[in-house]
Amino acid sequence: MPDQSSARKLVPIDSELYSQYRGVNRWAVIVGISKYQYSNLNLKYADRDAEDLYQLLLTPNGGSFQADHICKLTNEQATTGNINRALRSFLKKPAREDLVLIYFACHGSPDPDRPNNIYFLTHDTDRNDIAGTALPMEDIDRALKSILHSEKVIILADTCHSAGVSGGIGGRRSVVDDSQLMNRFLQEISRSKGGVALLTSAEANEVSFEDTEWGGGHGVFTHYLLEGMRGAADRDGNGIVTIGELFEYVRDSVKQATGDKQHPLMGPNAYDRNMPISIISGSNIPQTAKFNQYQHQNSQYLSQNRTSVLVDDLSSACGVDYRTLQKFLITKNWQEADEETNKLIGKIINQNRIGIKGIPCQDLWTVDQLWMKYSNNNFSLNKQHQIWQSLVEIEDRRWKGLFAQLGWMSEVKREFAGFSLGNQYLEMDNTIFYQKDIINAQPAGYLPSIAKFVASKYSSDSEKGRQITYLFSRLSECSFNK
Repeated sequence: MPDQSSARKLVPIDSELYSQYRGVNRWAVIVGISKYQYSNLNLKYADRDAEDLYQLLLTPNGGSFQADHICKLTNEQATTGNINRALRSFLKKPAREDLVLIYFACHGSPDPDRPNNIYFLTHDTDRNDIAGTALPMEDIDRALKSILHSEKVIILADTCHSAGVSGGIGGRRSVVDDSQLMNRFLQEISRSKGGVALLTSAEANEVSFEDTEWGGGHGVFTHYLLEGMRGAADRDGNGIVTIGELFEYVRDSVKQATGDKQHPLMGPNAYDRNMPISIISGSNIPQTAKFNQYQHQNSQYLSQNRTSVLVDDLSSACGVDYRTLQKFLITKNWQEADEETNKLIGKIINQNRIGIKGIPCQDLWTVDQLWMKYSNNNFSLNKQHQIWQSLVEIEDRRWKGLFAQLGWMSEVKREFAGFSLGNQYLEMDNTIFYQKDIINAQPAGYLPSIAKFVASKYSSDSEKGRQITYLFSRLSECSFNK
């Protein structure tokens, strides 16, 4: 099936649909095992499948999961003990209203002596003692019933679905001929908790294929899972990929790509088909390409690659409308743009139960790329973050050093390079100058003044410093300057 994500023109996202989930935290457990303790179990691309899904989840396309909200275990990390900790400890964290994604790319097998007992084969599984060393699927069932509170759960299983390890197209993720038992148990797991959306990689008596023909080396199931989340599954063109759209796209694409030899299977229970799983911006280039571009973009907006950004990305993870900010920046109305930025960020902080720490990466990226683009790379959060990282962490002096370099203190020492701070740095200048020639008149990174806006809400220097540290820590978590 052709990749649709880069070929068709997308419309702006359906903000009404996305607003249903805008305050939802997202969590994931991702397991991918290619290298086993017993090398005769090795797979080729399961670890890469897991890694690429992890990277996608961190982007706006994948839902802007926070890195500390994802437990990723690949190869040697994916032991029975570590996966059990993920299921029993990590999954205690999500709240009832949060979204949880559980993904396995590995072998699965029944116990040869007790075929009704089904296991995921972990890195340290002894093939001669599956019952004593592998991960019982019952552990996932128990985690869903007694550990996990979330009512929005997605299970994606790209596991072995037998019929031998040789022949056919590409490689097969298989150990024994008992895929019917595997699927039946996974479907029973999905029934154990209301609202679980289950998609397994193949039907009974089928294998799950992996080969270089799919994305240069992926399981065919995960290849189309990733393509679907990147935009190919957005069949109604509303800018949102829902669970229903994604599952149907993966099912149909895998069936066609394998010549009807593999049929992904949806779980039997009811779930919310309209649950958003990924968000597409109003641009006709793949969102993941835009994300990678952002990661290295300090100079890219000024290079020949600037023409590849055909439409500004105005994406928001919490329903914020950035069109007014965009208009002010295009027309170089710096004061209005700065005030609009602070208003919008203040709104996000106020509606988020954990304040600054909860500002979505997607919104920070949107604000930054707009400022960077229309100031010709002079004003941005990225510039401010670079300065912040260059400063020594000493009590409450770091934020004052930042403000001094940005020209936000009442007396600024232009040769400032360290922390020999005197009393002249104790007072914050409450005035921001928006002169016509501001780009040449003020230091790089002078705007937007979000950090100063945040500091103005507190009276004590220590609290100002604490809140500004939260802001720049959040920028680090969102991969600024990486």
